[in-house]
Amino acid sequence: MPRNNSVPTEDGVFLVLGLLKVRLPAPWWWHGDDIETAQARGSIFRAYREANGLDIAYLVAVDVTADPTEPDIAPLTKLDIPQVDERLHAGIRRAMEPIEMTRWMASHLNEASTPKVLTTAYIGRDHGKERQYCRGTLQLAGPEADRDGLF
Repeated sequence: MPRNNSVPTEDGVFLVLGLLKVRLPAPWWWHGDDIETAQARGSIFRAYREANGLDIAYLVAVDVTADPTEPDIAPLTKLDIPQVDERLHAGIRRAMEPIEMTRWMASHLNEASTPKVLTTAYIGRDHGKERQYCRGTLQLAGPEADRDGLF
């Protein structure tokens, strides 16, 4: 199936939804797919050590403007983060099933960057292996965008 949501711009770099550049580093083998749901539109890129192995990392870049469960980053301040973090924790835990969440690390709002970024990290047990998930939510040219990574 051809990818429509990401376009290669140079060696190892893809432009997702015309908004976000994603660099996919060597030496791993990367495979990309579109994400098209009612709540999210974008791309997922999975990294492999070998073509037929288990993915060792992935990067997701999606527009989540249509997802009412995603926080609106623009008006947030650090005072809002405990409530937002609580909602994210519950929602992400449900969305991860059957992967077991083994550790939640509090969300952090970086207001010094432009645009500001809400980052959240957590650890899950997937196929018997603990994996760290890092999620960054930011506003790019209007829509909310999520960059989600697994390492």
